[in-house]
Amino acid sequence: MAHFSSTPFVLLGYFARAHGVRGEVSIHSFAESSKILLGEVFFGPPAGISGQGRDQRAACPKEADLVPAKITAVRQHHGAVLALVEGVADRDAAEALRHRGVYIARSKLPRARKHEVYLHDLVGLSVLTADESGAGGLKAVGVIASVASPAGQELWAITTPDGKEVLFPAVPEFVESIDVDAGTVVIAPPPGLLELYTGEA
Repeated sequence: MAHFSSTPFVLLGYFARAHGVRGEVSIHSFAESSKILLGEVFFGPPAGISGQGRDQRAACPKEADLVPAKITAVRQHHGAVLALVEGVADRDAAEALRHRGVYIARSKLPRARKHEVYLHDLVGLSVLTADESGAGGLKAVGVIASVASPAGQELWAITTPDGKEVLFPAVPEFVESIDVDAGTVVIAPPPGLLELYTGEA
């Protein structure tokens, strides 16, 4: 499966709702800094949103489905980002953007620092763990289908080969290595976590 790093556009967040009557819009942002939202962006179809909170889905819209736009101002407000969009001057126009994705060209992203990885690059990576059957080596767990961060805790939704979903807390002590170029993640889950979802003894 191709992962997100092969796509030319990156999902930065999605519009939540209109704020006030002058065209300001609340954005649920995946970015650490709201400043990256400023300037030329693209609006896409409604972004993948789940009950887990912030969610980055594997699907990336086609370029033909993206509309060029410009965000002229951003500010923080109660944990969300409030933005002004060029050409959006009233509440009705702002409300029309509800749930639409906000994308940026991958080429405009700042380079990730050493030993860091963008969350969108995790989607589509193969997840491996130590083979405890005595054969040694690694065994496949599944593929990362989405990344969410409810209450600030990074959570991976991993789809197993037989279609089951594993919700994996991606804390440093449970993640041994991430190799985006190789398309793999090696995890060290706590005892019983995977079995809880797979039903294996």
